[in-house]
Amino acid sequence: VQIIAQLIEVESGIVESLIMETYSLDSLLFMQHDVANKITILLNNKSGN
Repeated sequence: VQIIAQLIEVESGIVESLIMETYSLDSLLFMQHDVANKITILLNNKSGN
C-alpha cells in the first residue's frame, strides 16, 4: 500500500507534499498509526512556525 498525503493552501492553491510512504498489507494497523503520527508531527511543526 502506498500512502501519499498533500497539504493544499486554500487561499493560494499551493500544494505541498507531506509524506509518501509504502507499507506492507500485513501491517495495516502499524500503517495507520505511523501515517497519523507523521502527519500530526508535520502539521504541529508547521503551526509552530
